[in-house]
Amino acid sequence: MSSGKARGRLLLALLLVALLAVPEGRAEAGPAVRLVVNGSLVASDVPPQIFEGRTFVPLRVVSEALGAKVVWHEAMRAVEVRRGATTVSLVVGSAVAFVNGAPHPLDAPARLVEGRTLVPLRFLGESLGAEVAWDAAVQEVRVNLAPPSEPPGRSEMVAGLLRANVVVLTDAGSQGSGFVVDSSGVVATAYHVIEDARSARVLLADGRSLEVVGLLAASQAADLALLQVEAEGLPTMPLGDSDSVRVADRVLALGNPLGLVGTVSEGIVSALRPQTPLTSVSAFQVTAPVSPGSSGGALVNEAGQVVGVVFATTEGGQLLNFATPVNYLRPLLSETRLASLPGGAAAAAPGGTGGGGATVEEYIDCANAWIDSYNGLEAELASLREERAGDRRLAEFNGRAVRELEPLTDAVISAALPGEYARLHQVTVKFQVAMLLTYEMARRAYEAADEGREDQLVAGSDELIEVAEPWRLAANELGGELSPPPSAGERGGATAEEYLQRLVAWAERYEALQDEIVDLQESGARDDELAAVNRRAVRDLEPLADAVISAAPAGEYRRLHQLSVKFLVAVLLVHELHRRGYEASDPDYGEALLIAGDELIEAAETWREEMNRLWRT
Repeated sequence: MSSGKARGRLLLALLLVALLAVPEGRAEAGPAVRLVVNGSLVASDVPPQIFEGRTFVPLRVVSEALGAKVVWHEAMRAVEVRRGATTVSLVVGSAVAFVNGAPHPLDAPARLVEGRTLVPLRFLGESLGAEVAWDAAVQEVRVNLAPPSEPPGRSEMVAGLLRANVVVLTDAGSQGSGFVVDSSGVVATAYHVIEDARSARVLLADGRSLEVVGLLAASQAADLALLQVEAEGLPTMPLGDSDSVRVADRVLALGNPLGLVGTVSEGIVSALRPQTPLTSVSAFQVTAPVSPGSSGGALVNEAGQVVGVVFATTEGGQLLNFATPVNYLRPLLSETRLASLPGGAAAAAPGGTGGGGATVEEYIDCANAWIDSYNGLEAELASLREERAGDRRLAEFNGRAVRELEPLTDAVISAALPGEYARLHQVTVKFQVAMLLTYEMARRAYEAADEGREDQLVAGSDELIEVAEPWRLAANELGGELSPPPSAGERGGATAEEYLQRLVAWAERYEALQDEIVDLQESGARDDELAAVNRRAVRDLEPLADAVISAAPAGEYRRLHQLSVKFLVAVLLVHELHRRGYEASDPDYGEALLIAGDELIEAAETWREEMNRLWRT
């Protein structure tokens, strides 16, 4: 099998989670609904419709009438809308949308009707800065742009932007710039600033120094990274649309060249480069002066919107500087999943494509770090339950548990063991990923607005603990039986080629099983038939997943391996929850497990999305 064919088949298989059938909706019977945007009647082949008492409007028609740009991603059944500094992204069938990277629950999920994406009216209008109204008497939807506010003066604008400018310092000795993109502590910078870091700190404009708790998302190809710090209410820089940038546009570069914090320089966009020697994506060439320490800083337009992220200057020329267009940053904002910094994973063998893994001694260190954190979290959870803590505190706790445990789990995943220890590594990893997802399910349960849904997700979270129990017992038993092998310095893992072969083997079987399940669902199969195919899916996929878990490659493949392992284990758990749901004697409990399984798919979605992004880059 050629590598090109293998990669194509893998992508197809991994996209199946996003391609689960979303039934096209049926509108409530009633008179036709008219759509009026900015005082003008707008025609659409699919008019506004009412579902369960909520008004839905055709997303593309309304967005374009408001001057927004709409991009449809067919493979993901996802849509992205950009207007000025605002980007709205959502997936058909999902009850959560993202506005500038921040999650926003929807009253009802977006749906497809006759090939058109319909979304809740009020959410779309208000997200794009419009006023929305519904006139029931004449069955008319009215959408009007709010009048523009008076723009601030230039000095005032720059002063506001500098409040979101930050310095990034790493333990590897590098220093760069960055800027806050979300008030909850999300900082954008250049990937090469933190590439070798095991830890980092961010210095805010107000003088605070905050520890970076993890890497949210990154693109080496675009030299971009998103970092998370523990903070709330931070000032942010608004993101613009880099597709609108033209040669000779005036721009400002904000950053901290040579450690001179809060420096602003001015220039123009001198060229639009399709590629540079340092990145494999397009870049802006600019004349705004930058120096070492400017990397990761914001490039802003005259409206005060970020249009690029500075990543390079040249030593041999004058005013030949480069920035990555900010539209490469936007997808990262909706693909966040906290992980360790690039230099913080287990040590890799030299060469990039050789085997990774760890010695037994290194593995024990990684595992103990996870166990210590897990035991502390469980003790804290027990205390919260004794206090009868409310849903808000329990949701916050479970969210923090995911943030703390995931980078530790990633380190264990990358520390594949050799020889007789391989089985211990497999069951340990599956148990740890199951616990990650248990905390995530509990967080979603306690944040659910509907009490019935909360009960269903809590039931699913509890069931996951039961599903993972055999792995925990096996890990304890194996850990007690095995003695250090004679070759204590031997490493586990595999070459990149071996890892890819094992991943493709899993993907081929997964694709076949998903086709079978869809066929059964469409044919109205009985519960026992659906339970049987999910049981077989667990049986067939688990050994293939174990092979991938043991294949920890080194170098640039390490992150892909961490994501693929977590996603593969999540798939195992989804099938097991579905099996138990179809076999449950209590219909309500069975329904709860089926819903929890579907929620688990959504919880694992960001891993799958980042996997696909890494394949592309």
